[in-house]
Amino acid sequence: MATAYQSKLPDPSNLLNILDANNPKCTSGSGNLKDSITGLEWERITTVTDTVEDNITCFNMNGGYLQKTGDTRTFGQYYTCFYLWKPREADNDQWRTLHRNSSDHIGIIQYTGKSLGMYSNRNGQFRDSGYDISIEWQTLILTGEGDTSTSSTGTTTYYVNGVNVGTSDRVGCGTSLHRIGWSGQHPGYMSVMGSYDKLLDASEILELNKHLHNKIPK
Repeated sequence: MATAYQSKLPDPSNLLNILDANNPKCTSGSGNLKDSITGLEWERITTVTDTVEDNITCFNMNGGYLQKTGDTRTFGQYYTCFYLWKPREADNDQWRTLHRNSSDHIGIIQYTGKSLGMYSNRNGQFRDSGYDISIEWQTLILTGEGDTSTSSTGTTTYYVNGVNVGTSDRVGCGTSLHRIGWSGQHPGYMSVMGSYDKLLDASEILELNKHLHNKIPK
């Protein structure tokens, strides 16, 4: 039987992972984080703390990242990633990485700026969506449609606060969940982060965006 928490998400049966700082099952003080739905465990590397920022319960990831332990979850030809986050404020000379899979950076902000895109380590490096982020709490949902189940080519489409803001011409198909954030490429404050092994349709994207936005105090 689905819990009330699960039922707020579109199609929870297709979740690869989700970490939600609002769910006490996902937090453990200074220890590893454990996904309360799929059971994946994430180790805190360097400094990742449970905190509250702008009245939003979240993980402070300005000085560290999360690294998956144990089970493997692999992206296929179609996938969806989602976040409720407030980006690291200083651009500095560093990237801001969201998911850093076994090969590619599934979501990333380009160094010395605010360009949203993905970084294909396998084929083509940084691929710009044409959209620049703002430094505020926001939802980010991205969908990957690969040419094959292991392809680096295809399209990634980005939705910020439920609005389609652009695409890039690479995907992370065939890569496995590995890290959220990355060394020296800290994303900022993360309240919810997760992924599906399916392409959410338009109505599901709106439903997921609403679920994430409900966590922002009115």
